Amino acid sequence: MDKPKRQQRRYTNGERKACLNEFSATTAISGRDFCRRTNIAYSTWRDWQARRDKILASRRHSRHATLGGQGLQELIPFKDEPLAYMRDWRGSERYVRVFHLMRWVKANKMAWLGQYLSSKTSDAVAYKSFRTLLLRFSYRHRFRHRIPCKRKVSQQVLDSVWLGYAATFWDKYAQYDKSQILNVDETAIFYDMPPGKTLAEIGMSSKVSDGEKHSDRLTTVLTVRADDLVEELKPYGGNMWERVAFEYNRSAHATWPERDGISLKRRFQGLNKSKPTGTAYIPPNVERAKRLYMEIESKVGAIQLHDQDDDATSERSEPSSDGHEEAASLVDELVVSSRIGTEAAELVAVVKREDETCHWKKEQAEERAVWKQEQADQRRREDEQRRQESLDREEREREARKREQQHEALMMTFMAKFLGSSN
Repeated sequence: MDKPKRQQRRYTNGERKACLNEFSATTAISGRDFCRRTNIAYSTWRDWQARRDKILASRRHSRHATLGGQGLQELIPFKDEPLAYMRDWRGSERYVRVFHLMRWVKANKMAWLGQYLSSKTSDAVAYKSFRTLLLRFSYRHRFRHRIPCKRKVSQQVLDSVWLGYAATFWDKYAQYDKSQILNVDETAIFYDMPPGKTLAEIGMSSKVSDGEKHSDRLTTVLTVRADDLVEELKPYGGNMWERVAFEYNRSAHATWPERDGISLKRRFQGLNKSKPTGTAYIPPNVERAKRLYMEIESKVGAIQLHDQDDDATSERSEPSSDGHEEAASLVDELVVSSRIGTEAAELVAVVKREDETCHWKKEQAEERAVWKQEQADQRRREDEQRRQESLDREEREREARKREQQHEALMMTFMAKFLGSSN
């Protein structure tokens, strides 16, 4: 009869430490006798004895069954350094690509790079493996390929203006209860969205019978209270935000950029920040800031489009006739305001520089257009002159041929008369 298999038992860290300490306290008993008395497999006991120091020195909770550290290990031993490099470059709003990481590793970790590349079969395989390693390293640490957008002012200036506005707001509304402060944010809802692409046979037309290219749109508002009520409703844990990001990307339009859980969480927290209430009364400083923002946007040529009844006939909004004087006064008030701070002067300087740059570029474009027009006129005059010279030359050649023909005819007549008279 076969011997029944022993049932495997799972021990916790607390049980291991207790057994090892109990065995250390007893001196007149062997390991096998101790295993028989405690009903522990001798192979398990030998493994505990081999890892005795590590088990007793572990600070992991006694309810856990492992000492930790298991699982897939990081292949790059210096992972914190390239992460700091990537975050530093993105903090200064610069491009970060895989070849930037490859250059950084080559400049700072050449010994490790040489050992890694020497383990590959060929240079092509080594390059491809190294690039894939860094790309997966970036994705594993929550870096994704995104479409870059050009900034108008530095993030430091925007942060300083934002902090100044927050200080201005709380100076005025600090006495209100947080449950009475609401953050209202406009949100566009698109429906009846036509597909962005269609499957069409190669060589055949991709036309569709429905000529509408834009979806219908509604504008709604999202209102959030400034107290902790929202904290009970927001997703909790890292996986929950990833699920939110998955649902967002699944239902988003094809032209929308992909967003991860971190960006959505930051967006949610930004909506949860305290802002003025959505009542009919707008504080003067808020109204002043909004008008200043519109003037800045119009100066740099980035006027924001607003909701209109017909998107196809929507036009860009033009600034008022006295917009420059009003903007100048608003800028002066913003700079001298002690609640906003002196950092706003940098924003004003940047806007002025952008305005001067736009004017300079416009003048350069006009000068180039005038120069091109002059060059075109000059070429046209030269072509006309060459054409006229060609016509004159052809006319002279025709006159010369005509005279030659007349001379030949005259000579033939003379010769005929001379021969006739001689006969």
